[in-house]
Amino acid sequence: MGLAMKDGSQRKITLMSLRSADADEKLTGNVLYGLLQEEPTPELRDAQAAQDARRQAAAAALTQAKDGLWPNTTVIGSRPREKAAETVLAHCREGESPWLIISSLGQGLLAAFDDRLIIVKTGAWTGLASGAMGGGRIASFSFDQITGIEYNSGLMMGVLEVLTPSYSGGANKDFWRGADRSLNKDNNNPNTLSNTLPVDKAMHAQALPHLNELRDRISKARTITVRVEQERPTAGGGLADQLARLVELRDAGVLDAEEFATAKRRLLDI
Repeated sequence: MGLAMKDGSQRKITLMSLRSADADEKLTGNVLYGLLQEEPTPELRDAQAAQDARRQAAAAALTQAKDGLWPNTTVIGSRPREKAAETVLAHCREGESPWLIISSLGQGLLAAFDDRLIIVKTGAWTGLASGAMGGGRIASFSFDQITGIEYNSGLMMGVLEVLTPSYSGGANKDFWRGADRSLNKDNNNPNTLSNTLPVDKAMHAQALPHLNELRDRISKARTITVRVEQERPTAGGGLADQLARLVELRDAGVLDAEEFATAKRRLLDI
């Protein structure tokens, strides 16, 4: 069916034969015809304009990222490759961009947001080195789950390692220790591990102030504020119960020694 629009253009649509259609089908056809003929409402125009603006902003951000331009981001190291840039943007929430990118040429990158960081190992060479032929390794770490960020170096190269309960430290990651094993069977190869990023010593020195800020942000995200009500203990061992509760929190690892001591002082200062 050909429909003439108010602007003079023609639109072709395929509808069922209305001659043999039942009442509901005719109603559907009439509604569709009416929608195509009528001017959109102001609300519909505004919604469409907002959607177009979001698409244009996303396209502009992608173009900038592919060109190595990150206006609101501190970039340390090499320019992120196109595939890695697309991956970082895909992990951004609406209106968000990372405040820090540490990009190690051929090794991957670390991108830090306000509440999390990601390690991205994608692209032809990086994916091959990571043991992910034709793909890549992408891992996201929430700040409240990160227990530390270590840097262990050799003569020229070193390794940034994000530590969590699932990724504990204790052994230096080494490029050559598992040289007699396949990539994915070498538990110490930093190229293949999802929580590590090989970074040379010069780049680490450049990134160190920003890594210290990252550590501060992680520490604040993990800080637990213990609020002790300033009330007189009631009969029945109220104070003893609260002290016992603090001991339980300490033994469970929720409170460290300093937090336990501070909470205990506040509790006893009645």
